Amino acid sequence: MKTSYQKVVLISTVWPESTSSAAGVRDEQLLQAFTQAGKKCYCLSPSQENSFSEKIKKLGIEVKTILLNDPSFDQLIKEINPDVVIFDRFLMEEQFGWRVKQNCPQAMRIIDTQDIHFLRKARQRALSQGVELSKIFNADLDFYNDGDCLRELASILRSDVSFVLSDFEKNLLITRFNVPASKLYLLRFFYDMEIPPSMDFKKRRNFVFIGNFRHPPNLDCIQWMKKEIWKPIQKKLPGVQFHVYGAYPSAEVSKMHDPTNGWIMKGGAKDAISTLLGYRYLLAPLRFGAGIKGKITDSWIAGTPVITTPIGSEGMHDSLPFGGQIVQSSTECIKVAIEEYENKNSWINFSKLGSEIVSALYCNPQTIKNLIQFIQNTFENRIEAQKNDWLSQMLWHESMKSTEYFSRWIEAKNKNKL
Repeated sequence: MKTSYQKVVLISTVWPESTSSAAGVRDEQLLQAFTQAGKKCYCLSPSQENSFSEKIKKLGIEVKTILLNDPSFDQLIKEINPDVVIFDRFLMEEQFGWRVKQNCPQAMRIIDTQDIHFLRKARQRALSQGVELSKIFNADLDFYNDGDCLRELASILRSDVSFVLSDFEKNLLITRFNVPASKLYLLRFFYDMEIPPSMDFKKRRNFVFIGNFRHPPNLDCIQWMKKEIWKPIQKKLPGVQFHVYGAYPSAEVSKMHDPTNGWIMKGGAKDAISTLLGYRYLLAPLRFGAGIKGKITDSWIAGTPVITTPIGSEGMHDSLPFGGQIVQSSTECIKVAIEEYENKNSWINFSKLGSEIVSALYCNPQTIKNLIQFIQNTFENRIEAQKNDWLSQMLWHESMKSTEYFSRWIEAKNKNKL
């Protein structure tokens, strides 16, 4: 039996779009980390090949398009014979996890959660039902007991390991949902780059927001900004603009363009960090969401302080001082944005704090070394761990709904006898 893993497969919802989404950045980071460690990497996706798949091919990664609900996957995964399979999000584990287990039973199965989806969706539901923001910000919710929650928890418990992006989410899974700590690995974003020199305060202008508009928290954020927050800021800071960047804007989003009132829709950004270098503050008052927010890490790398809510700051800075200001309401967001925009000393301090967070948590070379070693240790011990993982074994049995379908088969058989 192998004691060292050599082949790693990432099964991705779409090809990693590192220029348009934090999830795409994350997938590309994982593939690069394993490739640099000398592993043979494959990226499989049900998406048609495009410029994003071509980009990762250039990194030395083998790309394969797969079909949903099709046995052709079984033959492909047997031919690759991977040692480690990573599913980006639990939905990919639901679709392909059982096929991997049946065809490559010795493979180690990992979910990269990206964020805890049921947490984000519970907050979104709470917001739509008028729950006050303070309760949403504190995750003081009664919206967890639904199918989304149970499906994602089952997927996590079925798998050997799940990567979680924030200490908040790891603790939530352990303390509220009794997920064994041994099945969770805290893996934040990890940028293998030098932090660029920050532009001077005086050379920076305007507020900025950046985010993929297929992601509901981003759309809600700018809608809230447009409705309640921006006009009072613009009135107090005449001439200051709010620039909105983002991939996949809908017609509704594009119609927000309002130059008269300083609201400028800029379209997609070719490079987020280079774009953010010229702005004074990232203004991102998220009302719901989960996980690591790539817009905030990108801003800190660019030396740009952040004004956000507890949702935006959640899991982002560990015990370090936050690189910006955290606001609890639209009124507070307006007040802080107006006060901080011209405050040079405060801006310099926040910019420095953001850079320190990035250096400590997101650009630490030891993160990749620890990841590679963790996978190795877990891979070596996976067979014994799987034997003792009774929760996983029960879920694999029950998730196939064997008792229901066996009963239905007998029922149908008896009917056919009549």
